[in-house]
Amino acid sequence: MIIVARYSEHFLDSLKPSGRIAKISASFGEQQELIDENGYFIVHGYGTHMGCPLEITQNALKESCSDASYSLTGKSNNSGLYDDLKKVDYRFSQNHTILTIN
Repeated sequence: MIIVARYSEHFLDSLKPSGRIAKISASFGEQQELIDENGYFIVHGYGTHMGCPLEITQNALKESCSDASYSLTGKSNNSGLYDDLKKVDYRFSQNHTILTIN
């Protein structure tokens, strides 16, 4: 399972150092790591603790069989206990209509 999301410019702006989210969590560079230059967030849809499918909530991604949770940028909300989500190796067609997982 793969999670594909495209974040709005408003959300991406909130991650910048002056934004509300950046004040609460890690640096902008670390948050931006799993989001590409076009705002796409594409990760494996399984948590890193027990490998269970992730549930998408309004404010987080949660592992369905444990208490592991991740921010909407893929960072573990339980640093030290669980790893961050894994980035997927992918590419888009020239016109961004076809996503290919490598």
